[in-house]
Amino acid sequence: DEDIKLREKWALKELYTALGGDSWTNKNNWENIDNSIAGLYGISLSNEGYVTMIDLEHNNLVGELPDVLGYFSKLEFLNLGNNTDENGDILSNNNQISGKIPEAICNLVSLKELHLYHLNLQGRLPENFGKLVNLQKLSLKSNKLYGTIADDVFSNMTELESLNLSYNGFNGTILPKITHITSLKEVFLERNYFS
Repeated sequence: DEDIKLREKWALKELYTALGGDSWTNKNNWENIDNSIAGLYGISLSNEGYVTMIDLEHNNLVGELPDVLGYFSKLEFLNLGNNTDENGDILSNNNQISGKIPEAICNLVSLKELHLYHLNLQGRLPENFGKLVNLQKLSLKSNKLYGTIADDVFSNMTELESLNLSYNGFNGTILPKITHITSLKEVFLERNYFS
C-alpha cells in the first residue's frame, strides 16, 4: 500500500530530525531520503518495501523518542541502545535518548525485538505496552524507568524468550505475571525494587 510507504518515509525523516540526525556517527544515504529509503544506514526493508528493522544502536542519537515511531506497522526489530565494553562502561558515540517511552510504540504490533538499553529513559511503561504480543526479546536495561508493571503487560506475550528490566526503578511484584510464559529462557531483574 503506497500510503503506508509514504507515511513510513515521512516518519523516518521525522525520526532523523527528532534524534539529531545531522550529528549521527553514521548517516549513510539519510541525506538522500527524499529519493529513496532503500540503503539508509540502520534500516532494512521487506521485499514489498516496508520498514522491518531500525538498528541505530550506538550512533550518537540525541533527543526524545518521537511518536512517529508508532508508524512502522511492519517493524520487527528496533534497537536504539548502547554497547558497553568488558567493564560495563558505555563506549563513545553513545545514544543519548531521554524522556518517556512514547505510548505510540505500542502500535508496533509486529515487533519481535525491542532494545532500548543503557539510555536515559524515564517514567513508567506505556499503558498499552501489553499490545506488543509478538515480542521475543525485550531489553530495557539501565534506564530510569519506574513504577509497578500492570498485570496485563505480559499476559499475551507468549513468544517472549528474553526479558531484561535490570538497573531501573521498577517496584511491586513481577511474579506470577511472567510465570505463564513457557518460552522464557532468560530473565534479568536485578537492581530494581521488586517485591
